[in-house]
Amino acid sequence: MLSLALLSAVFFNLVHSYSAPLATPTAWKQLNDTVGGRLYTAKPFSSPCFGTGEEDAALCLEVQENYKNPEYRASTFSGYSVVCRFATH
Repeated sequence: MLSLALLSAVFFNLVHSYSAPLATPTAWKQLNDTVGGRLYTAKPFSSPCFGTGEEDAALCLEVQENYKNPEYRASTFSGYSVVCRFATH
């Protein structure tokens, strides 16, 4: 039972640490000013398709049609993708 409680505490702390903001709004503004306004916040590439309050049917369809298109994804700030290819021989 102790190990379950310990595991729960570790999981809670792990989730909490990832959900905490990385910088305060003041620190973000100061850093953004330092780099000449070149900081951006990224939203998930497919966010127009999910219940975030910003759904857009036309943009969602565009994302779905181009989801595997590397040129299209590269043209968006949060469209980066990790592609792993494994040798089969």
